[in-house]
Amino acid sequence: SMQSQEINAIIGIATNQVNRVDPKSIELSQRIRFARWNMVAASQFSKSFNFGASAHYCRKGIGLLHDSLWCNETFELCRVLYEGAASALLFLGDISDAQRHANV
Repeated sequence: SMQSQEINAIIGIATNQVNRVDPKSIELSQRIRFARWNMVAASQFSKSFNFGASAHYCRKGIGLLHDSLWCNETFELCRVLYEGAASALLFLGDISDAQRHANV
């Protein structure tokens, strides 16, 4: 529907803005929030079969959590991002990169 397309566009624009900032200059609580934005964007793009964009946002979310992957606070978020990346890459036919994300 038109409304969901507009929401997806807004999510994409907002997420692209935060993804331009160096993650090292953002405090952890903000990076977790922005990684969740990337997770939402990845999910929305996956639902519309745009697996390239979905993989991109999953990887950006993972990058935001670079120094705090798999801790108690980020464990579930990391799982969703890595599974999303593996799934999207598999749909794109990038088997080796999909396996790399799946075997973390």
